Amino acid sequence: MDGETFATLLGRERASAILRTDDTERAARAMEAAVRGGFRVLEFTLTVPGVFELIADFARREGVVVGAGTVLDPTEAERAVAAGARFLVSPVVDPEVIAAARGLGVASMPGTHTPTEMLHAHRAGPARRCASCFPAPPAGPPGCARCWRRCPSSASCPPTASTT
Repeated sequence: MDGETFATLLGRERASAILRTDDTERAARAMEAAVRGGFRVLEFTLTVPGVFELIADFARREGVVVGAGTVLDPTEAERAVAAGARFLVSPVVDPEVIAAARGLGVASMPGTHTPTEMLHAHRAGPARRCASCFPAPPAGPPGCARCWRRCPSSASCPPTASTT
């Protein structure tokens, strides 16, 4: 899934389920609940034990698009895509991870927080259409609006934050 297609999908779905936990079974149950709740874009962070098996399991399911988060190097990118990830999210702008995503034919969404980071992600290639405003501003909608205004005009920069 290329960056343009992923940005369109994420825009249509309006939200994704992002999971980080230290327990494989809890991760599976939580993501099952997210799917039952209507989420169709799913992200497992690579910090989850057994993450590649979880990605493979959920990637086989109809109607969902699964990706990997906290991707920090090309080897992790390759393993995630081999397991079935169709997009890669990184908390940083790493040209090697972005290039790996391009070579693997999947979307890359690097984490950005400053206008400079957003510009670097925008110029890096596949991230041109989608970079994450990470961490999202704590100010709620006004802070998110400020984050979106910093994005290059042709890019999509959804804010990324967490709830517990």
